[in-house]
Amino acid sequence: MRLFIYLQGKTNLLLEQFWGNIANVLKSGKKHNAFNPFTLFFFVAAFVVFCLYKLTDDAELKKYLIYSIIIVMFFGCLMYLLFYLFKPDRLQSESYLLEDKKLNMIGQKGSDILINPVNLTTPSQMLNEGGDHD
Repeated sequence: MRLFIYLQGKTNLLLEQFWGNIANVLKSGKKHNAFNPFTLFFFVAAFVVFCLYKLTDDAELKKYLIYSIIIVMFFGCLMYLLFYLFKPDRLQSESYLLEDKKLNMIGQKGSDILINPVNLTTPSQMLNEGGDHD
């Protein structure tokens, strides 16, 4: 009985952590790319269609369910192809697009980038030469 109560407590804790993580992701509002919402829609639609397919015995309804999932898949492939051909940057993540924009702004600024010189001698060479040990 103690084991059952212990496992039930652990399961509740894991579920709370799971839902907490989902809530944090939804709060952050991070967008991966423009195609991501369609992917989510496709998985939900596919789950619903396959559940209905398993629950029904009507052959004609099963045929229409299969047709509907084929149409959704075709539409998704078409949209991905259109994004790829006409707006490929929309398939990149939001963080990638922000970093790309930052680099473009730095490039447009036009100032020289100063790079501090680096001493590439190994410490053993410095000791043998009696150089500065800083």
